[in-house]
Amino acid sequence: MIDLARRVAVQDLVAHYGGLLDREDYQGWLDLFDAAASYRIAPRENIDQNLPASLMLCETKKALTDRLVAMLKANKYRPIVVRHVIGAPELIEADGERVRAQAAYSLYHVDGDGHAELYSIGCYDFRLVFVGERAAIRDAVVIVDSFLIPTLLVKPI
Repeated sequence: MIDLARRVAVQDLVAHYGGLLDREDYQGWLDLFDAAASYRIAPRENIDQNLPASLMLCETKKALTDRLVAMLKANKYRPIVVRHVIGAPELIEADGERVRAQAAYSLYHVDGDGHAELYSIGCYDFRLVFVGERAAIRDAVVIVDSFLIPTLLVKPI
C-alpha cells in the first residue's frame, strides 16, 4: 500500500515528465531520473516476447545525458512541436521505497506548417524510487504500440 502523499508524488512526476518534454526543458526532464537510471523505448511485441531489441536504449543516466547532448548539438532535424497526453498513472506495485507505475500516453507532433499528427501511442512503465517524499525514475520503459514511427526518432518520447 502506498500513502496519499506518495501517490500524489507519482502523479506529479508523470505529469511533469510529459510537460517538461513538451516545453523542451531537457535538463528538467533529466533531473526526474535517479543517478542509476535507464531509459528504453521498445515495441510492445518485444516486451510481450521478452526480446531485447529496442528503438532507443540508454542503460545509464550518463548515456541518456549523452543522447540529449547529441540531439541538441549534433543532430539536425526538422523543427517540431510535441504534445504529450498522458493518462493517470496506475500503481502496479509498491515495496518500501520502490514503486512501479504505468500510464498510457499519446504523443502528437506539429510541424512548422501547423500540420498535426499522432506520432506515437503506448504506455510508460516506470520503476520509481523515493528519497524522502521525492519520487525519481530508476527505470523508464516506453512501450510503443505504434512501433512504425513516421519520422526519425530523435527526441525522447
